[in-house]
Amino acid sequence: MSDLTIEETLAISQQTMHTLQPSSDLDLIRRINNDFDEGTENWERELKNDQNVLRALSRKMELVKADASKPTVGEDGLTHTQRLENLDREKFEAAHAINELESSVNSLALAVEQLKREAEALANRNVEYELPLDYTAIQLKLYRSLGIEFLEDGAGNFTKARISKC
Repeated sequence: MSDLTIEETLAISQQTMHTLQPSSDLDLIRRINNDFDEGTENWERELKNDQNVLRALSRKMELVKADASKPTVGEDGLTHTQRLENLDREKFEAAHAINELESSVNSLALAVEQLKREAEALANRNVEYELPLDYTAIQLKLYRSLGIEFLEDGAGNFTKARISKC
C-alpha cells in the first residue's frame, strides 16, 4: 500500500464526501418515498372507488336478476306463463274445432254426392210405368198422348193447357 498521510486521507475523504453530497441523495430518496406514498394512496383511493362502483353494479345486477326471474304480470292480471297456457289452450280448441268442421264438411260432401246420384237415378226413372194406374193417371196419359200439356200458375194449380201439334 502506499503511504498516505492522515491529512491526505482526510482531504480525499472530504473531497469524496463533498462530491457525493449525501444531503441531495437523501432529498432524492425522500422525494421518491413521497412519490411512492402518493402513488400508493392514489392507487388505494382508486381501488376503493372501483370497489364501490363494483358493489353498486353488483347490487343493480342482483336487482335486475331478481326482476328478470319474477314472472311479469300484464294488464289482464295474468303472468306470462298463464298467458302462454291460455294461448295454447285456445290454439288446441281452434285446431279441434277445425278438425270437427273438416270432418263435417267431408261427410256433408259425401252426402251431397250420394243425393246427386239418387236424384240422377230418380230423374232417369220412368215413374209412370212403376205406379199403379188410377183414373187420374190414365187421363193424364191420354191427354199427353194427344199433345195436351197442362200449365201451372204461380199457386201450383193447373189452370191452363197448351195443345201442341202432333
